Amino acid sequence: MIKEAEASTPRMQFPNVSFQKTSAESLPSLQDSSVDMIVAAQAAHWFDCSRLFPEMERVVRREGTLAFWGYKDHVFVDSPRATDVLNHYAYGESRELLGPYWSQPGRSRVQNKLRDIVPPSTDWEDVQRIEYEPDTKGPRSGQGTMFLSKTIKLGDCMDYIRTWSSFHAWQEAHPAAKSRQQGGTGDVIDKMFDAMRLVEPAWQADGWEQKEVEVEWGTGLLLARKRSENRTASNGGSQQQRDASGEDHPPVPRKDVVDASE
Repeated sequence: MIKEAEASTPRMQFPNVSFQKTSAESLPSLQDSSVDMIVAAQAAHWFDCSRLFPEMERVVRREGTLAFWGYKDHVFVDSPRATDVLNHYAYGESRELLGPYWSQPGRSRVQNKLRDIVPPSTDWEDVQRIEYEPDTKGPRSGQGTMFLSKTIKLGDCMDYIRTWSSFHAWQEAHPAAKSRQQGGTGDVIDKMFDAMRLVEPAWQADGWEQKEVEVEWGTGLLLARKRSENRTASNGGSQQQRDASGEDHPPVPRKDVVDASE
């Protein structure tokens, strides 16, 4: 990944950009109070927050910021029955399904839109959570601020689901199961889409793999600003959150802006 990143940012054009491989919880190459902003995209659910935030407190300058973003499963926004089948195969408890093969607690944190990641109020303020939970009543029928959607062919959607880590773990547990593309009798993804097509008549025609559908992903964006001075837990514990409009919110869960202590 570093080689790909370096290839996209040639040193001659971007002399001030460099890449290093390290742990988020330990950044020995960074000096104290030397970082303006920390960004993590579809990665924060793996962090050990008990070690992460002490290191963030060390390297991020006062009034510096962090932005953590993650996405959960996609939803077929025009197809509630297919979405139900997807959820069953993705999280069913049978060893023949994908549910037992997710790495935890990371997957649960993504499913919960990163709400389990709570910046300590002694060091961080202006905490915002911008979320989207898709629905199956059509495009943009969900609640919150949508970031990620796509028009996708069903065949490409199958290929996408085969990139899931749970599917790779399922393959390791079922080495003899081969997809129909590979000349086999079918893997769990083939069976998933067989079940979807049974409940979605419009997906049953010949050449169904080329049918385009609309999908949206549930997302969670966590934003926070480093305090200009440290506060004790007793002084900072009752902090309210503020959404983009500047409105104060008591610590009550919301769909778009959610209490940081949740």
